[in-house]
Amino acid sequence: MLEGWANPNVKKESIPRLPGSKAIFFKQDGFTVLDCYFKNGIQSMGDTIIWHKKEPVWKMSYGGSYSPEVIPFLKEALLKAYRERSFVGGRGPSFFEGEGYVYVNQMLRNDFTSFLGEERVYSRQEAGKVVGHHAYWGRILDQHGVSY
Repeated sequence: MLEGWANPNVKKESIPRLPGSKAIFFKQDGFTVLDCYFKNGIQSMGDTIIWHKKEPVWKMSYGGSYSPEVIPFLKEALLKAYRERSFVGGRGPSFFEGEGYVYVNQMLRNDFTSFLGEERVYSRQEAGKVVGHHAYWGRILDQHGVSY
């Protein structure tokens, strides 16, 4: 995900058959990743899907809202987890502080095979005020139908 949405140099494309979509594609070591999302004002939702040799193997869905001024901080939080190669529900770390904001990622299930949680960003100026959030969930897609 270092080559995904949080990367400031990433190129976002639109998928012609999905009006309003923003998509990020990248490939590495036989894997293909698509992060496709939609925004309407501050609301957003999307999916990250990983294929291995043309077979879908993993999917994460997410949705919530973030105002534009919070986005740079959110990207910092996500990149911290990605750079550390830390899987915390596929999002940012459990806790991250920055100038003006605090990021908290609460997981109900945190395993790459099956995960569920919610991230929130709080304002430091207005203690306790949530200024953005995303719920997220996902799992591996096992060809053997194993339930996790």
